[in-house]
Amino acid sequence: MNQNGRRMTAEEFDAWMKAKGIRVATGRPAALSPAPAAGTAAAQAGE
Repeated sequence: MNQNGRRMTAEEFDAWMKAKGIRVATGRPAALSPAPAAGTAAAQAGE
């Protein structure tokens, strides 16, 4: 990675990320909740 014209090693980049409190999100994204079915109270409340 380059920052301000300076090349950073993986270890330096890792230290920079940790110092800034930045982390890389890994893993599976959260499941989406299903939309309310038509005709339900939740769907009719928006009418």
